[in-house]
Amino acid sequence: MDIQPKPKGGARPGAGRKPDAVVKLRKSAALGLLSPAAEKKMWKTFLKSSDENVALKAFLAWNERAYGKVAQPVDIEGELTLVIDI
Repeated sequence: MDIQPKPKGGARPGAGRKPDAVVKLRKSAALGLLSPAAEKKMWKTFLKSSDENVALKAFLAWNERAYGKVAQPVDIEGELTLVIDI
């Protein structure tokens, strides 16, 4: 009788966080599943939303897609000491 051990770790179907509708829209747009006209209509809908929060987030997302994310400055002060004990 040949008994195979069960695999440990790895991806399992149905595991993990379920994506919400916005993530699905972003993925479909990124993969080119939306036609350019449909994508333009989607952006117009979000940008002209009566909810100011939705319009602002849509504008920021569109701006990042058009011009890229702004570089975050990093200010490091102090000393860096490296100690290696053997």
